[in-house]
Amino acid sequence: MRGHPALKRRGLDIYSELKLPESRLREGGAVEVATIRGSRRISLPPYTLSGKIFQLKGLGVQRRADDFTDYGDHFVRVTAIKSEAIQEARGAPAAGGAWATAKSG
Repeated sequence: MRGHPALKRRGLDIYSELKLPESRLREGGAVEVATIRGSRRISLPPYTLSGKIFQLKGLGVQRRADDFTDYGDHFVRVTAIKSEAIQEARGAPAAGGAWATAKSG
């Protein structure tokens, strides 16, 4: 398997990180995850904590032997992105930043 910037391999298992806004972790719901077998949907429970790891059984690397086939798993760590970081990435200053200064001056 060639290197992939978002997927790391250890043995037959694959590891990745899914960065989501804090609000998305609070509300929960379905999200798409990239795997080596294409996109898969996982369901986040409401109030999912940043750092929680979801295991996608059988979606890791395949190993074939003479009399059996074995699959690793894909582990997804969900990480929260702070609201301020999202605003800055979009080019808008965070609340209380340059906007507050411009309004008061």
